[in-house]
Amino acid sequence: MARTRKSLFADGDFAGRVAFITGAASGIGNGLARVLAGRGARLAIADVREDAIEYAAHELRQTGAEVEPFVVDVADRSAMTACAASVAERFGAVHLVINNAGIAQVGTPMDQIDEQTYRWMFDVNVHGVTNGMTAFAPLLRSNGAGGGHIVNVSSIAGLFLVPQWHIGLYSATKMAVIPLSLGMRLALSPSNIGVSVVCPGRIWSELRNNSAALSPGGGALVSNLPDDIDENVMTAAHAAEIILHGVVNDRAFILTHPEHAKDVADYHKLVTDEFEYWTSALSDIPEEAEGAQS
Repeated sequence: MARTRKSLFADGDFAGRVAFITGAASGIGNGLARVLAGRGARLAIADVREDAIEYAAHELRQTGAEVEPFVVDVADRSAMTACAASVAERFGAVHLVINNAGIAQVGTPMDQIDEQTYRWMFDVNVHGVTNGMTAFAPLLRSNGAGGGHIVNVSSIAGLFLVPQWHIGLYSATKMAVIPLSLGMRLALSPSNIGVSVVCPGRIWSELRNNSAALSPGGGALVSNLPDDIDENVMTAAHAAEIILHGVVNDRAFILTHPEHAKDVADYHKLVTDEFEYWTSALSDIPEEAEGAQS
């Protein structure tokens, strides 16, 4: 998607800017909070886990950062709207919004997933992102700085499927984040607000444990993964540096693991092969059945 404007962060300067981050108590969100604190940003960090976000704020303050914790369920539109108002009251402006909060469900065949889990996954992973964009876009427009940026965290699973992992539901929620992000990028571009979608590969986090602890149905939601799944994973701090590089350069997509390009190409070949099939097949299918009236 073409870039015809100058990003607010084109100079790489985050000092004094206000950043709001969901899912900031651990994983990528916490990594971003730490890196942004080191660059002088003022931080509004949010999580659904009160003790965890309070502890994260305490640790960040030890580094000298200005930080305020917020407890919010991103799946609740009214709660996110109220949170945005509280952030504006506390900081007066917002320049960077990172919709990072998410949950995982992997390993259970699609026909065995209960309705409660289906709805919860979409509520958090999809509606959580749209709620964040809707609640904070007006603050970015009115911050007096002439622009801003939104980062939505999807997943590399939003670009291709790993069939053996039974990852369809998780991928569906993460795939949804991509067109939502690109659509909002087009909508907000006239206001000089960039939108990037992050499709990270394996990053060290507590996603599996947190998903199990927060699940409305209880129990593990991630199972049947390879034994080496936790080997050679990227640190959250490294992922955060990549993400902020993408913000500075106003990238529509931010990819932490470009080595997955072939996996994505192979997955999308399923679609192109179908176009080839139907291009040929349609020529042999009559437009109307014999004897049918027009």
